[in-house]
Amino acid sequence: MINRILAQYTRGVGESKKFALNGIIISFATGISNLIFLVGLEFGLVGYFWSYIIAYSLATIFLVIWVKQIRVISITSISKEVGKSLLGYSIPLIPNSVMWWLINGSSRYFINGFVGIAANGVFAVSSRIPALINVVSQIFSQAWQLSAFEEVGEGSNSSFYTRIYELYSSVLFIATSVFIVVMKPLLALIFSVEFFNAWQPAPFLLLGTVFSALSGFVGVAYTATKKTKGVFKTSIYGGISSLLMNLLFIPTTGIIGAGFSSMISFFIMFIIRYFDTKDLVFLDINWKKFYSTILVILIQSLILFMNFSNITEFLLSLILFFIILMINRKAFEVISFLWNSIKDIFKIKKKNRK
Repeated sequence: MINRILAQYTRGVGESKKFALNGIIISFATGISNLIFLVGLEFGLVGYFWSYIIAYSLATIFLVIWVKQIRVISITSISKEVGKSLLGYSIPLIPNSVMWWLINGSSRYFINGFVGIAANGVFAVSSRIPALINVVSQIFSQAWQLSAFEEVGEGSNSSFYTRIYELYSSVLFIATSVFIVVMKPLLALIFSVEFFNAWQPAPFLLLGTVFSALSGFVGVAYTATKKTKGVFKTSIYGGISSLLMNLLFIPTTGIIGAGFSSMISFFIMFIIRYFDTKDLVFLDINWKKFYSTILVILIQSLILFMNFSNITEFLLSLILFFIILMINRKAFEVISFLWNSIKDIFKIKKKNRK
């Protein structure tokens, strides 16, 4: 918690490189410590915790030493007015975090109760499949928050928000489609037979992750305008819908129902936030494109449950992927930008060598 607070402060004062380096130190220190304590010294679970303690301690020491602004932090200098403003902003975000846990974590308790511990293990494996999309959305979210705050400061810019949404949603939907195409062959290659059924709830969990990311995208409007009560209010609807969906689907459809309830809950939250933030920032969403993409992905998911041969299943899924690619052509702008950036980096290196 201390490291996270200091890291966010580091980013806030414009030390973006040191903020990024903090994350790199944590990753490397955790990896090396795990090798020492788990592989070398065989400390087991205790060694795992020591790895985290050491990694975050080292990163925190780095921030304190190298970020000069941290040394002049004085909590006593905060006025009552600023304190009230900070509390008014942050307090609604606390129960909001509880609601997000409720949506993400409650499914496992329902699976334990209605299906069994073994099914929970399979679902845990399935929950790791959308992890890469989660990581990408978290990285984007951090950058997006800064941009959104700047845009709000200059006045609400609907076209800017809409353009970023179009690019972001297109990339997320295409990534989801790619995962669905390669999911079964990958699971068969990586996991044992006992965990192969983890593919079943995965398509719905992937879509749920997309709706979660889009919900977070829209939710930035609350934090950027400092109206965070809306964050909590809309999260409550998502939390309640998650509980109801879990009770409805898990007893009858098992882990597939858990994935489906996650997808529906995050979709409900996204839709509610979209309409609730219209007065803050107007997003001009192409709903025809949005629902067409979801429909194609759901058909792509349904094919996995059919008794087709592996080759037929793969080819049909691949055809639908290209349809999604055509619907979400905006993603090509991101690919083009990344490709040009890579070419520019290589040009700079060649000039430096000369």
